[in-house]
Amino acid sequence: MGPFAIGPLHVAHLKKVVVDFYAEGLSSNGDAGTDPSQPRAFRIDALAGPLADIRNHLLFRSKKVRIFDITGVSLNLWQKEKKVFGISSDRATLDRQTGDIVFIGHAFLDAAESGNIISYRIRWIKKTSLFRIKDPFILTQGNKKKEGSELETDYLLKKIRYQIKS
Repeated sequence: MGPFAIGPLHVAHLKKVVVDFYAEGLSSNGDAGTDPSQPRAFRIDALAGPLADIRNHLLFRSKKVRIFDITGVSLNLWQKEKKVFGISSDRATLDRQTGDIVFIGHAFLDAAESGNIISYRIRWIKKTSLFRIKDPFILTQGNKKKEGSELETDYLLKKIRYQIKS
């Protein structure tokens, strides 16, 4: 993993980025009194940290890099050797100013036992900590599949607002 170019628009281009988070190692801020067997309240903005750290290894203009353009990205959250969340896509962009991440091309959000979503583009909004889809999608939960054109959800697919295709 590493940047291979910095363009005139202050974009760092990265290839094949895989980030694995382990619930046991996540910060416990605000988690006091929660059941240790349940996944912690995970904020995907934890992804911004490892990617932002890459700029420290850039040789020039590292402070001016605003956008990380990633080809081939996979982000996974593990708890006790069990994957509880994952998202992957052909490409992603991370805007360091807003903190938003847009997963583009074959975007696949996997919430393990809660289901999964497939769409062309899945945007994670840092301000709300929710995933938003404005493209056609397929939501699979158990044996049920739903198709729609707009969706907003948390990372475990527990709170979902969507519009079903007519």
